[in-house]
Amino acid sequence: MLERRGACVHLSTTMDSAENGHVGLSNGTEFDTELIVWTAGDAAT
Repeated sequence: MLERRGACVHLSTTMDSAENGHVGLSNGTEFDTELIVWTAGDAAT
C-alpha cells in the first residue's frame, strides 16, 4: 500500500545515518528525503 502511494520501503536493513535530509543505509543505499517513517517489530529474529 505504501509503495502504491509513492513510498520506498526498505526491508532487512538498518539506517546508518540521517542528517540534513540525507539518509545512508547499511546496504550502501543513499538518498535524500523529507520524511522518514521508522517501524520496529516486537520480537527478535
